[in-house]
Amino acid sequence: MTRHPSRRALQQWLDTGGPGRVDRHIEGCDRCQEELDRMSALDETTLSGLVAVTEPPSDLEERVTDGVDTRLRDEAAVGAFADLFAIGWDFLRCVIDPDPNREAARSTTDDTAHAPPKSADENRGGPR
Repeated sequence: MTRHPSRRALQQWLDTGGPGRVDRHIEGCDRCQEELDRMSALDETTLSGLVAVTEPPSDLEERVTDGVDTRLRDEAAVGAFADLFAIGWDFLRCVIDPDPNREAARSTTDDTAHAPPKSADENRGGPR
């Protein structure tokens, strides 16, 4: 290609990457590379708008820290409430059945009542 591509052809190349003959010309032409740099450069208004949109707010760290602190406090409060509920439940169980050994003895009795009968060898102490 002996002629330089038109501005429209260069813009099409920027937008789509084609055609191949423009691509080959650009690789060896400093003038067209400079033109592409100018065409693709961002103006100050666009650049400042992008910076404003992508820059985090100045109070981001404070807001995140406050949010984490609030969540931890809320979780601690829920945990404390659950602990108080568990204490109340244990107290109620003690009031209803003040002898905790009776329940343990009852479950042991229930376990032996449902156990399979022992064989004659087991009753005598096993085989000898």
